[in-house]
This record gives sequence, C-alpha cells and structure tokens, in this order.
Amino acid sequence: MGYNIGKIDEKTFKDWFLNRFDSEEIAEMNQIGPEHFGPFMYFADTSMLYRQFDEEIWDLVGEVTDTFYSTTVLGMITQQVGDMCTAARFECQMVWIAAAHLADTHLQEKLGDENNNDEQEEGE
Repeated sequence: MGYNIGKIDEKTFKDWFLNRFDSEEIAEMNQIGPEHFGPFMYFADTSMLYRQFDEEIWDLVGEVTDTFYSTTVLGMITQQVGDMCTAARFECQMVWIAAAHLADTHLQEKLGDENNNDEQEEGE
C-alpha cells in the first residue's frame, strides 16, 4: 500500500513535481529531504515515478553531478542503497536526488525573483 499518487497526466517530472507541491512544501522538502513526503515515501510509488520519467530523472541527476563531484552523487546513492541494492531502492534514490535538485532549483529561482523585485523597487 502506498500514497496512491494516482494517474500521472504531466509529461515531465518537473511539471508533475511543481503541480504536486506548493512553495512551502518545496521549502520544507529542501530542508528535510523528499523521501519524507507522501509520494516519495513508498517504494512502489517512487518506482512508478521513476518508470514514468526515467530519462528526465537521469538528466536531473546528471545536472547534480555537473554541480558536485560525480563521486558525491554516487556516494549518496550507495550510502542509501548500501549492500541491499535492489532495483526499487536504486530507483527511489534516483527519484529522491532528482526531486531534491528540483526543490533546490525552484527555491533558488524564487529567491532570484524576489531579489530582482527588491532591486526594481529600490530603483523606483
């Protein structure tokens, strides 16, 4: 039994993510990790997301490896998966890294927008 994420109508993981969570939830997710949020808590649901959006998830994880050392991302995956590596655990870890990256990116963009608005108000 899982969270019951239901039918996924979105074409991208990013669209699904941004339609599913509001800014407060994304901020909280950025602090405590996506694995503590409804659709990411259960392997069955997270694996479903992985299978639906696997190419985009790999791309997002790739962006993380461009930002950090690739060994750091590999370490994040192996630390969580450990010796009991199964396809479901691997898929979950990939989705969690992709979701964490989307949360961080969303907050950085929001912060950038707020800073731009502050600068515009000061210039008026």
